[in-house]
Amino acid sequence: MRGDGRSIEGYFLPDLGTGLIAAITDQAGMELLRFKLSQGVTSIAIPSNHTLVSEFLKQNGFVPYRTLIRMTFGESVTWKPGAIFSRGSGYSG
Repeated sequence: MRGDGRSIEGYFLPDLGTGLIAAITDQAGMELLRFKLSQGVTSIAIPSNHTLVSEFLKQNGFVPYRTLIRMTFGESVTWKPGAIFSRGSGYSG
């Protein structure tokens, strides 16, 4: 998704697992999420502390199912859960 026509603010990879959405702006992430949901998606995984997406999903009839723990191996890496608007699957963040 292009914001100012010169940079990419987010992307949607529908064929990566369950469809990864990552974005550096809330506007781009939410627009891509709306598009994904318009395709008939009935289940979506997000980081548990991404309150913007969580509240949006609740307002649109989704209910929390379960919470998973993020696991890492080795040294911790910089993690920006606010950039993930839909997790692709267990192997992609």
